[in-house]
Amino acid sequence: MMKKVIAMCVLVIGSLGLIQAAHAKNITISVNQFVQHDALDDTRQGLYDGLKQQGYVEGENLIFNYQTAHANTATAIQIARQYMSDKPDVMIGIGTQSAQAMASVSSSIPVVFTAVSDPIGAKLVKTLEFPEKNVTGMSAMTPIADHVRLLQELLPNIETIGVVYNSGEVNSVAQVELLKSVAKEANIEIIEASVANSSDVLLATKIVAKKADVIYAPTDNTIASAFQALISAANATKTPVFGGATFYVDKGAFASLGFSFYQLGEQTADYVVAIIHGTKPSQLPVKPAIGTDLILNQVAAQRLGIEFSEEIQRRAIRVITE
Repeated sequence: MMKKVIAMCVLVIGSLGLIQAAHAKNITISVNQFVQHDALDDTRQGLYDGLKQQGYVEGENLIFNYQTAHANTATAIQIARQYMSDKPDVMIGIGTQSAQAMASVSSSIPVVFTAVSDPIGAKLVKTLEFPEKNVTGMSAMTPIADHVRLLQELLPNIETIGVVYNSGEVNSVAQVELLKSVAKEANIEIIEASVANSSDVLLATKIVAKKADVIYAPTDNTIASAFQALISAANATKTPVFGGATFYVDKGAFASLGFSFYQLGEQTADYVVAIIHGTKPSQLPVKPAIGTDLILNQVAAQRLGIEFSEEIQRRAIRVITE
C-alpha cells in the first residue's frame, strides 16, 4: 500500500513539474494596435493583466511585444510583417485594421483579434461560430438597439440622431448601418456626416449638431482620437452627445451603455492562453463582448438641461457628479 502511495505522489509531483516547465518556457505575444485611444488602450491593458492573472508574467515567462500603427494602415501591415518574421507564439490585432493586417500576413502563426465590431464584414472570418484556419477573437459590436431605446427614455421628444464617423473604417460603417435600421423602426431620422481623418471631425460635428437632437458617437478610431473636438462642437450648440462606448462618458458624453473594453481585453487573454495550451483558433468561436453597464455624466447633463430620473440613476453603475 505504501509503495502505491509513494508512486502516486511521484506521479503528482511529476505532473506539477510539467505544468511549471510549460510556464517556465518564454511565450512571445506580439500586439499590433491600430491607434492609441482609451478603448484600445484599455483593451491592451486588460489583455496584459489577463495574461498575468493566468500565470504569464512579462520578464518571467512572457515576452510582450507591442507596437501602434498610429492610425496608418500601411504601418499596421509593416508591423504585421515584422512580427511574422519574428515568429511569436500568438499575434494579436487590436482594432479592425490591425487585425486585418495580422491576418493578411499569417498563414501559420495563430492570430487573435479584439475590439473589432464586424469580424465578418472585415473578412477576418466567414462565420462567427466556426472560424477558419488560424484566426479567431472577440467581436465588439456595441448594443445599438439598447442605445436607441435608452435615448428615447432619456430624451422622450427625440426625433433626430446625428452621427459623425469615418466611412473608411469597416467597423464604423457596420455600426452606422445598424443604427439606421434601428432608428427607422423607432421613427427617428439619422443625420450623418462622414470624415476622412481627425482634422475633419470639428467641422462635421458643427454641421450635424445644428440639425440633430443628440449626437451618437460610435466606436470609431477617428472619432475616439478626436473626441474632444466633437464634444467642443456639440457643446457650442448645446447638443447632447451619447457615447457608443462607455469610455466616452468620462470625456464629456452625457450617458452610455455597454461593455468594458478592459474586460474585453481580459476575455481576449483567455483565448490567447487556450491557444498557447494547444487549442486551435478554428476550435474557438468568435466571442461577442458582453456588458450593459449604464454610466451617466451628471455634470454634462446639467449643463445641457437634462435631468436623470431617480430610477435611471439607480440603474447606473456609476454617476459622474464632478
